[in-house]
Amino acid sequence: MNRKVLRFTLAALAVLALAVTAVAAPLRKNRAIAVILYDVEPGTRYTSLSSWNYYGGMSYTHYASAARGAALATETIRSALVRNGYKVVSDQITARIVKAQPKQPGPGAVKKISRAHGVSQYVDGTVEVLDTIRNEFGMYTGSAVVMVHVYDSTGRTIFSDSAMGKEVGATPDESEIKAVRKAAEELAEKITGVPANPNVTDGGFYVFVRGARDLKSVQSVVTACKTVYGVTSARTGRFDGDWAQLTVFGNFDLKELQKAIVDKVPYARINDITDSTMYVDIY
Repeated sequence: MNRKVLRFTLAALAVLALAVTAVAAPLRKNRAIAVILYDVEPGTRYTSLSSWNYYGGMSYTHYASAARGAALATETIRSALVRNGYKVVSDQITARIVKAQPKQPGPGAVKKISRAHGVSQYVDGTVEVLDTIRNEFGMYTGSAVVMVHVYDSTGRTIFSDSAMGKEVGATPDESEIKAVRKAAEELAEKITGVPANPNVTDGGFYVFVRGARDLKSVQSVVTACKTVYGVTSARTGRFDGDWAQLTVFGNFDLKELQKAIVDKVPYARINDITDSTMYVDIY
């Protein structure tokens, strides 16, 4: 092997090793990290005073679903970092950064922020909450896109990615909350290298059944779900006319759940399936 080939090979291996390391965990735990996500519309932004809970309580500069989405995504990523031992700056420092930088900064501004506020690593990004769609079951499908950029203290980008969350809820707000959280958790997993939810159904997996003639038909689906390995419980949440909502808990294989319903429930067919919801038709 000549010297040119050797140098090229070593350089390629070095670049590959750096890329693998960055993907696995781009941030260092012992260096101060600031996390601030912004909404896609000017004039509404996350602040350290922003808060979000399941029932819709929030406080932000302008009333818009995008602003509450930015608050929720920020807190989701910050919480994941803290939970996994990363050094995240205080709310007070975050508030000072937001005041000094009301809009999403570029690499040059990140360098100034780092010097002024003692931040060694900076995570920013955008959140876009898309229009909610009402489906044929009377439920709502919410979608959200979250994009993040991770910088070091020099303003160099060390990680960049985006994720889309699509979730179903009983109300537009519930579906939006779940969609934003889903997208933010996916990015938090990539930033920390640690799964947000080791169990795929920590909060419950929805099964919507259409064409259920009576409660006995619904119960047959519940019984089929309980036969799947890893399912800890399954119960009926709603039954209205010819459709029902079930919730299944545990750590199980979705393919096994699908197979159990088709095999054990007469005339059942899977209409659609996502990471958190399955639609079943009974003919």
